[in-house]
Amino acid sequence: MFNRHPFGLFAAFLIALFSVGACRREEVARARPLSDKLQVGKVVSNQPDLLASALEALRYPGIPEAPLSSTSTRQQRSDYLIATEAAMAHLIKLPGTRGGLMAHGPALIGPDRTTEILSVSRLLAVNLADAIDRSDPVRAEQILRIAFVYADAMSRQSIEEWLASGAVADTLAQGIKSVGTQLDSAMSDRLRGVIKELEGKGPSHMAVLDATAVRLTRWRMRLQRSSAPVKVGQLVHLVGGDPNGRPNVNAELAKSIEAFVGSDTVSAQVVREESKLVVASVLAHLRDGKTSLELDREAHPIAALYMSLIRPSLEAAAILPKVRHENLRLLSLTLR
Repeated sequence: MFNRHPFGLFAAFLIALFSVGACRREEVARARPLSDKLQVGKVVSNQPDLLASALEALRYPGIPEAPLSSTSTRQQRSDYLIATEAAMAHLIKLPGTRGGLMAHGPALIGPDRTTEILSVSRLLAVNLADAIDRSDPVRAEQILRIAFVYADAMSRQSIEEWLASGAVADTLAQGIKSVGTQLDSAMSDRLRGVIKELEGKGPSHMAVLDATAVRLTRWRMRLQRSSAPVKVGQLVHLVGGDPNGRPNVNAELAKSIEAFVGSDTVSAQVVREESKLVVASVLAHLRDGKTSLELDREAHPIAALYMSLIRPSLEAAAILPKVRHENLRLLSLTLR
């Protein structure tokens, strides 16, 4: 055919040339460090927006389950990383990007982001496992640093999210174990050196307590503006901000509330007074660490209900720095 048309030979040459170029570009793309790869999605300038964009990309259809078992293959990891490349393109921009707080509603307890944190953690763990499997210490170190920028960004949001961010270290350890036989001593030493460096950094737990105080104050202000009475059975939905009713009202406490108000309905005025007592007690506790979080259930059953919801996280606030240190220590042990 090409002999009959002089242009045919030239066209064939162009096709071959572009084919070689495309293969070469694909090869170079695989070899490039993460920071040089295509940046996908809208331009954002702060960590909360980056994380929101990454999570949106992780909800794309067709993403396979994260290959983090000891039987996972290099091909499975490659397929997963291709499917999640858009999300990773946002995460690689986290270091050096200014932090900030995510949008928190005026709720008594912080949001449950466990599922989101696990989703991002698995993405990072597969990337780390792939870097170890391919004996790429530069990329492995980069992923490890990104992972803890992410963990620290989540830790700054609330006490609940600080505790949940421990899943990052746990999932990274799972990724390391999935390719444990590929981890040589030089890479192990390098990554443990990064962890040692990270131990001296991290978010201030006092800033998290300040964010908690702001959220609680906004919650109380929202209740102050309300004039509608509320059913006893709806109180947890109201204060927790969770339409699924997490956590549930203690049946005995619910009866105490009904006896206290003499009805199954609580007036807005009573709700305002009880919430004011709770927030005052919590803020005092955050300031001095001594103010009791125990409230008289007979005198203030509604306030006691509110306090029962938030007390677990407040009691955990004292150990937040230790939680981060322990997560790093256990990850370092995994790398030995």
